[in-house]
Amino acid sequence: RIWLVDAEGIVWYSDMVLFGQFRSTQQINPYSSPQALLPAGDRLFVVCESSSEVWYESANGPALLEQDIENGSRFGSTFVVVGDGVIFGLWDNGFGFYDGNKHQFVPVPDYIKGYYLAADSEDVKVAKKAGSKYMLPIRLGHETEDNNVIIIYDFGINKWFVVEETVNDIHKFHEEVIGVDNSLYILFREGSTTYPQARIRTNGFTLSPQVQQTLSDIALVMEPSSANETDSLTVKSEYGVEKTS
Repeated sequence: RIWLVDAEGIVWYSDMVLFGQFRSTQQINPYSSPQALLPAGDRLFVVCESSSEVWYESANGPALLEQDIENGSRFGSTFVVVGDGVIFGLWDNGFGFYDGNKHQFVPVPDYIKGYYLAADSEDVKVAKKAGSKYMLPIRLGHETEDNNVIIIYDFGINKWFVVEETVNDIHKFHEEVIGVDNSLYILFREGSTTYPQARIRTNGFTLSPQVQQTLSDIALVMEPSSANETDSLTVKSEYGVEKTS
């Protein structure tokens, strides 16, 4: 079936045999305004502003399996499918998984919260899952006209990263992550050691929500298989202080 949302917030679904045929009887009216439709396995997740629903294909057509009227999201474009019947994205209560039965939220450092909370919902264009990583490009602080950072969450190690990068869309193709702005280019390549420069933004180590310390030095541990030698490393803070070693 083809599923789509019209301007009135009604979700329409097509015939199964006549693939492009939509009928007046083939529609559902979610509990609140739909923000994202995500097919995951044999289910369809409907993420709405203040609720979430799970639909499945019954013998009589699409039928409601689960409805949660306490957890929703206005950030529909932040959601991705992470497994058979599981989605992940930014809910009103934070980033987390939803399997149709329960929500499982993940810890988020305070400085990461400041990144995505500072971005307007219309600035969040797309999120993608690439391997074990969740990638969310946003426009932070209205510093630029386009997105300027990518928030990355690694499902495997349960860690967050922020990379300075201008990109509107992301696509996983074989072992490469393709970035799209006004051109196409390779953003990341798994196992690559050939990139001349990478920029990782950090606000220092946060010891508690109220106390924050700033890094005064940095050390990189390179695995023995690294083929490239680095003559120097320059660390630049947001206050213009540079340190080269």
